[in-house]
Amino acid sequence: MDKVDSIANIAWAIGGDYELDLIEQKLGKFSSEQLKQFDSRIDKLNLKEAPKLRFLTFFFGAFGIARFMTGRKVAGWIRIFLLVVILILPRIVFNGLQSEFAGIAFVFGGAILIGLKILIIILWIWDITRADDLAYSYNFYQIMDLIQNIENEDKQE
Repeated sequence: MDKVDSIANIAWAIGGDYELDLIEQKLGKFSSEQLKQFDSRIDKLNLKEAPKLRFLTFFFGAFGIARFMTGRKVAGWIRIFLLVVILILPRIVFNGLQSEFAGIAFVFGGAILIGLKILIIILWIWDITRADDLAYSYNFYQIMDLIQNIENEDKQE
């Protein structure tokens, strides 16, 4: 397999021309043996498809699915934490209604609940619009790590 075939195999996974040119320059310096290694390992990288990620984000975006799939686990756990808070907060507010400060607790708890719901909707829309960029940047860094590993293995030999 030559350099053109290697580039064609990964072009769908990289969004921008700059990134593709950078990878093309790196692959241009590879020997035929290194290109064979690259082609054999590229299938094992589990590259993300942007349309699939966008689809999953549309349906499961509130759970932070795009963040988890692209390796941003902290952001994904924050999304899950926000959802848990939204599920628990109404119970806390309801229990607060039976105290002396029922009116204040209801207004304050309701405002926090509405604010959190708006925040989750904003983050969900943000992830839908950025799903392509998340997938492309994840794929780019995975491919660059693979190229770096092949270069390092060649230097060690």
